[in-house]
Amino acid sequence: MLVDKAPLGREKVCGDALSPDAIGALASLGCAHLVEPHWHRVSTLSIFSPNQAKVDIRADTAFIPRSKFDEILLDHAIANGADFMPATAMTSLIERNGRVAGAVLRSQFKNSFAIRSDCLVLATGASVTPLKEAQMCTRTTPSGMALRAYYEVPAGLANDIEQFSVAFQKEISPGYGWVFAGPNRVFNLGVGYFTDSARQPDSNLKAMWEHFLSTFPHAMSIDRYGTRVSRPKGAPLRTAIRGARFGRPGLLVVGEAIGATYSLSGEGIGKAMQTGVLAAQYILTNDGYPERAYEIGLRERFQARYEGYLAAQNWLAYPKICNFLVARANRGSYLRQQIEEIFAERRNPSDLFSITGMIRTLFA
Repeated sequence: MLVDKAPLGREKVCGDALSPDAIGALASLGCAHLVEPHWHRVSTLSIFSPNQAKVDIRADTAFIPRSKFDEILLDHAIANGADFMPATAMTSLIERNGRVAGAVLRSQFKNSFAIRSDCLVLATGASVTPLKEAQMCTRTTPSGMALRAYYEVPAGLANDIEQFSVAFQKEISPGYGWVFAGPNRVFNLGVGYFTDSARQPDSNLKAMWEHFLSTFPHAMSIDRYGTRVSRPKGAPLRTAIRGARFGRPGLLVVGEAIGATYSLSGEGIGKAMQTGVLAAQYILTNDGYPERAYEIGLRERFQARYEGYLAAQNWLAYPKICNFLVARANRGSYLRQQIEEIFAERRNPSDLFSITGMIRTLFA
């Protein structure tokens, strides 16, 4: 049974980019072929430093509006036997003998009813309310904030700005702005900053957004010549697998609810699916008591990588380090290869973002 507080078709801020691990997760779920006709795929990531230098790296990425992506995944789940209950909120848990045994739900018609479950899985995103209701929340403040809007762009301009761009700017630090080229010439423009970084932001989200639109060339062109087709929308982020307990008897938590979004990159779709798959595997193989095995498995597989992304976020909170890395990447292949392997998740970010990693970069 899938229960969602929202009706079908909701949007998710900064939820359009499918990184290599997200594409791999789709393949493992047997539905990549359903998503592929609807995405726009690019092979280049352009990274802009605060001093406006640029380096291009190879980065296999696909972009699809989150509302369409969710619809495809939902249809796939229903086709494989799931029931779906939209516009239905969880109001409380049912507990028996120290174990979660179900939940009380309220439909869009304000009718309340109870369902029994052998295992309840919370996949409630950045909202802390359901986590608190389930006694799983250990941090109520977000790890960061993001804001984005969609623009429909003329064909000529869309061809000129084909790549995936990330702009580190002093005024959006610790954080960055982005430009995603989506299907049907609809571009995703946004900014995000992190509150759990080594430095704190000097401005608010709206000011960062306005600065990005008025200073970054791609954003300026799209804002001037394109047509905004959605209002700017903001949302919190939960990252670094911090801020929530992973499970207790009869209950598991997955995705952004446990902070499964990466620090720095803000990539969460792949990890949301991977934590969901991991939870399902332990539910099926642990005789109804998977919570401890799930936490151990999750930490063994992902903990070091999350720490690496948090380290990278802390290093890149300093504009001078961004300038240094982009300059070094343009001088030789060593650093570009390091960044490409990090993006493809073949290398832990801490291999680069550490004292030893920086020394290697300096002398490579």
